[in-house]
Amino acid sequence: MESNGFSELARLGDLSMYTCQQLMDALPLMHKLIEEYPDFQRLSIENDQVLVSILYSLDGIFLSIEREVWKNHGMDLNHLAED
Repeated sequence: MESNGFSELARLGDLSMYTCQQLMDALPLMHKLIEEYPDFQRLSIENDQVLVSILYSLDGIFLSIEREVWKNHGMDLNHLAED
């Protein structure tokens, strides 16, 4: 059900406590995309309300939240943007 995106993420709390695989397993109803790079991997999880991109080590250990888009609130938070 697409309307559960916010509540699915909110119930997880601190996303840094999850490995890449644990987070994917915890969000079965959301679309997931993994992109592999030489030094890290990016997990993007998305539905109609939210898009979150998280960076992980190649071993699946949390590095940082790269971006959050809360579509229903018009908020796009790029956590890695330089000022």
